[in-house]
Amino acid sequence: SMDKTLQKVTDYGFRLSDEGMALLHTLPPKYSNNPIQFLLDTNMKSYGKGILPPDLKTATLTLYGDYIVQISSIVNVSAPSTNQRSGTCPRMLQLVLTDGVTSIVAIEYEPISSLSLDTAPGTKVLLKNPEFYNGRLLLRQNAIKVLGGLVQELDDAWKAQEVMAMKNRFRSQIRNAELNPPKFVSFEDYVKAKRQSRNSAAAKKATPPREAVKPLSATAGVVPEVKKVTDLDL
Repeated sequence: SMDKTLQKVTDYGFRLSDEGMALLHTLPPKYSNNPIQFLLDTNMKSYGKGILPPDLKTATLTLYGDYIVQISSIVNVSAPSTNQRSGTCPRMLQLVLTDGVTSIVAIEYEPISSLSLDTAPGTKVLLKNPEFYNGRLLLRQNAIKVLGGLVQELDDAWKAQEVMAMKNRFRSQIRNAELNPPKFVSFEDYVKAKRQSRNSAAAKKATPPREAVKPLSATAGVVPEVKKVTDLDL
């Protein structure tokens, strides 16, 4: 019954607007027995009642209780915006979260292993006794739990954005390569360097016994001229 369904989602932690209540009346067939999954997979802006106080912008306080919110975006604030996935930068994630009405900014105050740049917008998380400092939510390991959910339209938009970011990154790498070309090495120098490194490696491996050393000839140390690329042992 409708009362049971509403009880189920309320017990889970969802707070619904009037529009949200109406949505529960018309659950798609695949969610008919799973209203919680339906809400996890649906954009919170279409049903969230708005459970966060509206005046958190500069607040330093702790809210007590559990709050289900939705991830709007995740960025690594310690990496350049043009290369978010830079492996050389440390990680400090910044999230924008919404309860469907109010948006807040959250900072990874402790490493949260369940979150990454691959966590899709639309994912629902549970905040436990959220702690704010100057309007920023401080994310601690034991104060956030990822509930999941896949909001199709948000996921599609995010993937398209990721592809664009990848293309832009590739373009800027090409631009950088054109502006700062690597030092040119001629083919002959390349072969010479390769042969030298191979010879020195071989010399280290085996020093021949004294009697095997041939007397030096006039051509010793002269590398024969290479005629064909196939002669090069590359």
